[in-house]
Amino acid sequence: MAKPEHIESVSHFGQKPREEWADIAKGLGILLVLAGHLFRYGGRPSAFIFSFHMPLFFILSGYFFNPDKHPDAVVFMIRKARSTLLPYLMFCLLGFFVSFLIPAWRAGLTKDAFIQQVLYLASPEIFHVGQVWFLVCLFFVEIFAYLLYKALLCRLDSWAVCIILTLIALFGVSQSSWLTAFFVYGRAPWKLDSSIVALIFFLMGFYLRQCRFVRRVAQLKVGWLIVVSGLSLALTFFLSTTGLGMVNISNLTFGSPLLYYGCALLGSWGVITLAIFLSRAHIPYCSLCLRALGHNSLVVFSLHSFYLYALLELASCIYGYD
Repeated sequence: MAKPEHIESVSHFGQKPREEWADIAKGLGILLVLAGHLFRYGGRPSAFIFSFHMPLFFILSGYFFNPDKHPDAVVFMIRKARSTLLPYLMFCLLGFFVSFLIPAWRAGLTKDAFIQQVLYLASPEIFHVGQVWFLVCLFFVEIFAYLLYKALLCRLDSWAVCIILTLIALFGVSQSSWLTAFFVYGRAPWKLDSSIVALIFFLMGFYLRQCRFVRRVAQLKVGWLIVVSGLSLALTFFLSTTGLGMVNISNLTFGSPLLYYGCALLGSWGVITLAIFLSRAHIPYCSLCLRALGHNSLVVFSLHSFYLYALLELASCIYGYD
């Protein structure tokens, strides 16, 4: 008998019951983030990984989005600020102390860089934790999704919802060519522009749960899960490396909109089906390790850059790399 899809476990913010496949998918996503930052930026492996690894996290976050549980918008915003903006500030503070203690990093701690990267762009590269832009982006995505659902989406049928999501998707990938010209540094503040694109993936995750699509797929035989996952990831690799090229939702680099959304959804679906397979395959220690990684995804995601920078410094000392 197939293993039930749902088990009680803790989310990375310690607030919601999780599903085993989702924790495994997050663990796989963290491994993809690490791999994406290890490979040469712009190469074929990184182009493949960047085409879907961040959309995957927004889809998984949206899957557990429950706006009906929060009738008060102000209370919802405060809770989300605590779970996203507060960790952002904490990781920035930790990054500042680490960067201040290392002489080679201390030189980059300037007032202008602080204003631009930390306060405006929400991408604190000077603290060597630039990846925590995701937390600020997720905060606005959840607020946008909540307000949009309460004001409009909850009253519409499925066709109208699809039309609205399509319009948002087209607006999101086109804004870099005209909207950002009106802002300082060529970008909207606090990753608001990236949030519009991420909102699509977040809402797709939400509606995947609403229509119970993932639960239906989880009932497939194990062999079919492998086929679906393999074909999805193989097609994503082919499209991302031959047609799409390097994309980055944080930098508003999307290439072809159709290919971008196609690769993002195909790759994410490949990882999700692989996670469902692993949750049922009972491979010794594999699921356990990935679930543990998924449980601690916030910390690993936010601090993995220190490990990578340490590896670079070690390689520089050993091999004389600049």
